[in-house]
Amino acid sequence: MGLPSAQRNTFDPARLAEIQHMLDRFAYLPKVLKVADVVKVDVVVPGCPMDEKMFLRVLDGALKQFEIIPPDNASG
Repeated sequence: MGLPSAQRNTFDPARLAEIQHMLDRFAYLPKVLKVADVVKVDVVVPGCPMDEKMFLRVLDGALKQFEIIPPDNASG
């Protein structure tokens, strides 16, 4: 979702004018984008705050996929 930064996507013109100098200084895009709008995302853990059990399942799966930890069915 990009919050709280994405709140500026809903600012009225007067509020945007107040922060325009910062947007220009750091070469921000006109709108805040979701990560998935910029790069391919394989897995999403939604929520703010996110569900920690879901996050840990996703993290565990990635660690096994990249062989950082052994898969559950590994012998030895």
